[in-house]
Amino acid sequence: MSKKLVYEHVDVFTKTLFGGNQLAVFTSPGKLNKKQMQLIAREMNFSETTFIFPPKDKGSHARVRIFTPGDELPFAGHPTLGTAFVLISKKKGKTPSRLVLEMAIGNIVVEVVKKTAKECELTMGQPLPEFGSALQNRGQAARAVGIRAHEVIGGGVVSNGLDFLIVEARDREVVSNARLNMEEAVGVATRHRVCGIYLFSRQEGKKIAVQARFF
Repeated sequence: MSKKLVYEHVDVFTKTLFGGNQLAVFTSPGKLNKKQMQLIAREMNFSETTFIFPPKDKGSHARVRIFTPGDELPFAGHPTLGTAFVLISKKKGKTPSRLVLEMAIGNIVVEVVKKTAKECELTMGQPLPEFGSALQNRGQAARAVGIRAHEVIGGGVVSNGLDFLIVEARDREVVSNARLNMEEAVGVATRHRVCGIYLFSRQEGKKIAVQARFF
């Protein structure tokens, strides 16, 4: 016996249709269990799919679960903002100034600033970062993103809900020219027990300009 589920297809971080980061948001998942949600996320095959449930706490607006095609995540950026956007767009009456979303990592606050009748700006709070082990092998990290060892300044494991290996490159050109080497990247992820590599560079001035890419 089949059951119909409604979902929203949202493009996050863009004003262009089919641009940005795609997200599927299931607004009324009912009594779906974890296995069923994981299968749906795998079928959608987006980088993330979210499921909105009633909140457990009185001060929250919704409880949100996030799934990649292969696993459940305690927290992630664009799924949080995309889900908040869907909640706001479906809310009748005055646009709220903030939303509190319950996630596995804890409550995440999304501030809402209304720009026009059809447009608002969302700003998301995040857990404070936790710093782990330092980069153990610059050569391996460099090979993982297709650059040379001397172009890596340093790095280490940082987490604000998900563990990433943050790698600082010499300059913006190095970041722009980086290319993923999957075999080496899997080795780096396994060594540091992280879900990905964040390559970045910074340019000092009146303000620090940062260019970053995620693998």
